[in-house]
Amino acid sequence: MKMSRSINIKVSIFLAAIFIIMGAVSTFVFLRNLNIKEISRIQEDNYRIVKALTNELFIDKKVWNFNGAEVKKAQEKFTELYKNITGQNIFLLNIYNKNSIIVASNFFELEGYSADNLGDDEIKNVLITGKQNMIYENLEENHIALYLKNIDPKSKILEIFIPVIIENEAFGVVEAYFITEIKLRQYVISMSVVTGISILVALIFMYIFFYRYIVMPINIIRRATYPVSKGEFSRFIQINQKDEIGYLADDFNRMIKGLNSLSGEITRLKEVGKMKSEFISIVAHQLRTPLSGIKWVIETIFEKKLSHNVSQWLLKIQDLNERMIEIITDFLNAARIEEGKFRYNFENRVDLIEILNKIVDSHLISINKKNINFSFPLKNSSVIIKADVGKLKIVFDNLLDNAIDYTPNNGSVGIKLQKQKDFVIIEVNDTGIGIKKEDMPKLFTRFFRSKEAKSSKTAGSGIGLFVAKDIVKNHNGDILVESEFGKGSKFFVKLPIMGK
Repeated sequence: MKMSRSINIKVSIFLAAIFIIMGAVSTFVFLRNLNIKEISRIQEDNYRIVKALTNELFIDKKVWNFNGAEVKKAQEKFTELYKNITGQNIFLLNIYNKNSIIVASNFFELEGYSADNLGDDEIKNVLITGKQNMIYENLEENHIALYLKNIDPKSKILEIFIPVIIENEAFGVVEAYFITEIKLRQYVISMSVVTGISILVALIFMYIFFYRYIVMPINIIRRATYPVSKGEFSRFIQINQKDEIGYLADDFNRMIKGLNSLSGEITRLKEVGKMKSEFISIVAHQLRTPLSGIKWVIETIFEKKLSHNVSQWLLKIQDLNERMIEIITDFLNAARIEEGKFRYNFENRVDLIEILNKIVDSHLISINKKNINFSFPLKNSSVIIKADVGKLKIVFDNLLDNAIDYTPNNGSVGIKLQKQKDFVIIEVNDTGIGIKKEDMPKLFTRFFRSKEAKSSKTAGSGIGLFVAKDIVKNHNGDILVESEFGKGSKFFVKLPIMGK
């Protein structure tokens, strides 16, 4: 049970980890896309504001004709209007004249510096081309970082350059710097963290609930049901839940009470079954001894000179006696299987073809007597297996005997072999009476004989196929059947083969 609990915990932790990872990946992708969209929005908004303020404040020759005094006023007005519009202070605003010299700046220390002094090539490019430009980069990559304090140099900065064109002449450049404050992204990050923690807490509570009300009760039920498989009906389930699992526990307890009342009857039936097997074994042993004696007497009488009629009667008696011995042998084998006393003596490197040839030879008289068309195309080949020769003879002797007995005169019986990697499949086929579909599931059970089999062959114990299946199973093989009623049957025996 500790192992079961450990597995449940591991599975729950694994599932929780998957949910958390999926949530984290989804949040990362969402924030990344949001970041890109937010930056794009900030750039566009600032660009429109700077361009509009530039056109409003600097597109007048008078502003540029008083040694920078009017430009300074326009620059201050620009800063004030930007704050009124956006609610934020502009980070840096430089106004360059046509000679690339800063004539006004909200950082007065920069006034009088030229673009060449500051290493800013973009100013001259804008003056020459007359085209506005926009740059988005890290602050530490920009020359202006030298003049700033208490600002994270890894902050992203947006630079906007708007040329001042009056009557097709470049009078200067407005250079504006902005620190991109992505407040929405920060808000989403905060919300994601809160949501993630909430999900984790919910998963923990879900696991506790799942383990408390589902896993633990199922483990209790499992511990109670295991003894039932061994025939013990003494353990009841104590679960105080008013749900489906609780109802299941109540049903189980009622079943155990019912089984307890039947346990005495079950024990009695087991004893009866044991006594039946012992009785069959004792009776078979007792009958086999006189029948063997009768067989010896008949063989002794055959050594004498007898009339034709007497010989024929003795042959019939001998045949009936052999049939009785075969039936009793089947009963003994079935009883030994049930008692676990059907011992095996396996030999390595047994030739399966040699076993089949001997069995075929023992049935030649019956084959010829019924004028059966018999085929065994691989009788001169060799297939090496590990087997108990005596037990395997019982299997194929039974299959071939049934094929001959249930096939009418002038019919066909055959044995085929097919090798498949590590196995050989032996097919015993006939054109006999066949087997009905409804009889197929009972074919390998004890004492079963179909009505058609009883009418076609009165003698028989109904145990031969039961014994054959057990023998094949103990050889690590399998036995199957295909049949069509009125047209014949095919029995397939699959056995492992040995390498060279």
